[in-house]
Amino acid sequence: MNLTSKDIRSCVDVADYSRGVEYYQKSNVLSYAVINRDATNLKLTSRVKGSGGKVYEQAIKIVLLENKFVMHGDCTCPVGYNCKHVVAASLSYVGNNLVAQRVVEKPNQDFMLNRWINSLKESAQPKSVNANEYFVTYRLFDKLSRYSTAEFSIYKSKILKNKKLSQGTKIDEYKFFSNYGYSDIKNSEDENIAMLMEGLRSNFRGTNGFFRGQLGYMALLELFKTNRCYLDTNQIPLKYLDALYEPEFSWKKTNEGYKLKSNITKEYKLLYTTPPLIIDTINSLVYRVSEDPKVLRELENCPPISEEQMLKVYETVLAIAPNIQLQTPKGIKIKIIQTKPKANVKLFYEKGAIANFNAIEVAFMYENHRIEFYPQEQKTSFLNENIKTEILRDLEFEESVKNRLEEFRFAQMREEKILIMRPFNDNNRQEELQIWSEFLELHIPQLQSEGWHVEMDESFELKFEQNSNIVVESSDTNNWFSLSFNIEIGGVSQSLVPLVSGIIAEFDDYENMPELINIEISQNNFVTLQTKQIAPILKTIFELLDKKEKDDSLKISAFDAHLIGDLDETVIWKGSREILELSQKLKNFEGIKAVVPPTCLSAKLRDYQQEGVNWLNFLYEFKFGGILADDMGLGKTIQTLTHLSRLKEDGKLTKPSLIIMPTSLIANWKNEVKKFTPNLSVLS
Repeated sequence: MNLTSKDIRSCVDVADYSRGVEYYQKSNVLSYAVINRDATNLKLTSRVKGSGGKVYEQAIKIVLLENKFVMHGDCTCPVGYNCKHVVAASLSYVGNNLVAQRVVEKPNQDFMLNRWINSLKESAQPKSVNANEYFVTYRLFDKLSRYSTAEFSIYKSKILKNKKLSQGTKIDEYKFFSNYGYSDIKNSEDENIAMLMEGLRSNFRGTNGFFRGQLGYMALLELFKTNRCYLDTNQIPLKYLDALYEPEFSWKKTNEGYKLKSNITKEYKLLYTTPPLIIDTINSLVYRVSEDPKVLRELENCPPISEEQMLKVYETVLAIAPNIQLQTPKGIKIKIIQTKPKANVKLFYEKGAIANFNAIEVAFMYENHRIEFYPQEQKTSFLNENIKTEILRDLEFEESVKNRLEEFRFAQMREEKILIMRPFNDNNRQEELQIWSEFLELHIPQLQSEGWHVEMDESFELKFEQNSNIVVESSDTNNWFSLSFNIEIGGVSQSLVPLVSGIIAEFDDYENMPELINIEISQNNFVTLQTKQIAPILKTIFELLDKKEKDDSLKISAFDAHLIGDLDETVIWKGSREILELSQKLKNFEGIKAVVPPTCLSAKLRDYQQEGVNWLNFLYEFKFGGILADDMGLGKTIQTLTHLSRLKEDGKLTKPSLIIMPTSLIANWKNEVKKFTPNLSVLS
């Protein structure tokens, strides 16, 4: 999903958006995680610090419907919906998605020169601009000192006949920021920038300059992308290079003592964004800076010191900014660690205000030193007992560990410096469980054999049983059948009926279930079953759930036999199989079959009477009750006697049959038995 700050603003109230921008600039967004993302849907969870220091949690869903964004943002704050915290978290996603904050090694001089020459050639003319056509240009000014953030101005400009850019006419910023101002020269890039600038302007307090925080960083990147952003009156547009500029400090001896001097000369200008940026004013190039400009400014303001005081300054600087390039004073030993790191992953369970989840925390061990994934720096340094340890990190290996977990279908959550990963589609319960099952049973043993250290926090309690049997026990009494569906694990049997309610609710169509299903048999303890085993049983339980007994068995009549699914051959069946046979007969039923009357029948049945005998035989074979509803005098008695006589002749009638009638009809029945079916005997 290509989401911009303009889209976010269109989804919320102006006041909420303005306050959300302020929270975003103040870095109140502690963490966010992308739960699901595609071309039209985005789901986030996040944690944002409120004005009173309390941390609120958000669950955000943004959907693109008919070219319009719709936001549903729930928050644990008193407002609860599409509030300033939701806005801040959404802007954090836009900012981090705009430019991946990855570490790039500083290119060598030849590479930088060639890249700059190519960029210069490409940027000689503003893109998509024709001569004599007016367009918007942006200019950054910095007249006060090299640490003052540049001011911002907007111009209406054009390309002159000499192919140079005109100075142009200054534009009213407030009018430009409105939805209707200068619409004749603004394009879609300018509209998006106007939205960002309005957010910056509404929170501008006159300190640290106009561009500050994460929103300032986003705005500047958008400006640089236009190829129409210039420094002062330069004719060459500013070009952003995704590379680090690493400030370096050395000791310079003066008459007053030793002072810190940096490589940030007057040709460079710092911008107080997050992350900070630095402008090479000579070449119109922009870099990211590895350290906070406030720290750099304080270092330059360090008073002259004696040689003996260098160690104290050095210790203080390394404690605050351990990766800064600072000349090492005498008496400090340097230990460089350059070794193959080991992946260190911890599985844990976290309870949140909105949702609970299982996740993986990823770190790395360099010898006996634990290093977090973020920030991704080529070198991590710290000082201990006059020994400066410099760990040269293998960022390629660290990234490969993250990629490996992504191959196992885990997605990244960002929480301050710690890399947290969880199943990429945890809104699908079965898919999430299957990812964990495969990771625990298959991937962890492989990773451990490769040298990974895998730790399970005591809060992590997920367990999966792979070896189990499904057992169906059946019994029948007077054409009523009792079915018990059980799962056996390690010789222990447990009823399936109370366990599958969640599965039944999760799937509307049992034919589209995944290949494997995980059923929770106790808290955080799951059993993995093949769908071909469980789907017919789920269907049967669903159809017959209203017939559940107190012992979780299902009591059904022959009429319901057809509701029993076609069980997989791996399912163990115990007890009477009569209900299975009856179920199969009903499923294969093609019509009532004609039967041959008994040989002893001393009468010729009429056609409708033969059909009545066929019907009675069908009821008998399928264990159904039924009604033979002919009019009086049409031969219901002979049809019944023919059916009983046939059963006795075939050896199926081994017990007496009870016939209930008015006493006035007993004599007639005796006479007809003697007359038509002499193989039957009568007790009255």
